[in-house]
Amino acid sequence: MDATEAHALKFLKSQNFCKIQYEPNGNVPPDFLIDDEIAVEVRRLNQNYFIDESAEGLESVSKRLEQFFNKVCVESGPPIYNSYIIRWTFRRPLTLDKKLKNAIKEHLLSLDERTISKRYRVSFSTSNFALSIVPASKPLATKYQVGGYCDFDAGGWVGAEYKRNIEHICEEKYLKIRSYRERYRRWWLVLPDFFWPNIDPDDYRTVSSDLCERFQFERIVIVALNDPTNFYDLGKAYVTGSSAA
Repeated sequence: MDATEAHALKFLKSQNFCKIQYEPNGNVPPDFLIDDEIAVEVRRLNQNYFIDESAEGLESVSKRLEQFFNKVCVESGPPIYNSYIIRWTFRRPLTLDKKLKNAIKEHLLSLDERTISKRYRVSFSTSNFALSIVPASKPLATKYQVGGYCDFDAGGWVGAEYKRNIEHICEEKYLKIRSYRERYRRWWLVLPDFFWPNIDPDDYRTVSSDLCERFQFERIVIVALNDPTNFYDLGKAYVTGSSAA
């Protein structure tokens, strides 16, 4: 069970059901089964980068970059003269391949500390990535320390981003469970919200009210990340083969 499913489970437990099963049929939908009749699918509600017909969570590249730079900082070893804060900016599409990683690493590890007296910016072969190096106020544990980054694809108007990403996730899940739908009459979709820690109903006003009917879910529930008992229901109920109960 991953962190997203674990958070969804906390929400389900807060609803006082008698029986909650995790992956009742193994590693296939649904993720949970409630009281032997309600199938529940879980998906992280996150911001995605869309290109052509595919989508990728923004955290995918962001996390890999952060892990890479943390490793480089450790490998840089203790400073001889001073330490330096590294920050980076990027936008997609960005291919974080071996060639780019080696270029960044070689540049950082070969720098002569005595030549760095003020902040400067380095660009690499791709115009979608740049690195800034800033002298620290004093020597730290390692020559380089991660100072943060700016993802130019992140952000945007909250309402529009919710609308686009929620509809993408609903369609993604609708297609995923299509072969399993007949096993259960009732299906829910639970979305732990990784956009913001709190639930604000105003953020969801742009989301279509017919999502449940369009994608055949009885409930689509957004769950606050900081409190699994705080949730918001989207749309109207839909139950396969009958009107909503």
